[in-house]
Amino acid sequence: MNTAGLLNKDIISDFENSFRTNCLILIGEAYKWLKDTKNITVDWDEETISANIFTHISENEKAIA
Repeated sequence: MNTAGLLNKDIISDFENSFRTNCLILIGEAYKWLKDTKNITVDWDEETISANIFTHISENEKAIA
């Protein structure tokens, strides 16, 4: 923190980049899990796929509870 009590812009940028990267990793892992376990079918709509990805992410130990 600087003398004014504000976070350094580099720290904020690093945090934002790490957060984005971690989110993309979780989404990628969830999709890969759906694909690998053959839990996804061609008749699913986008909402069903998204709901299953969300469920897998929320159960992932890497996700922030």
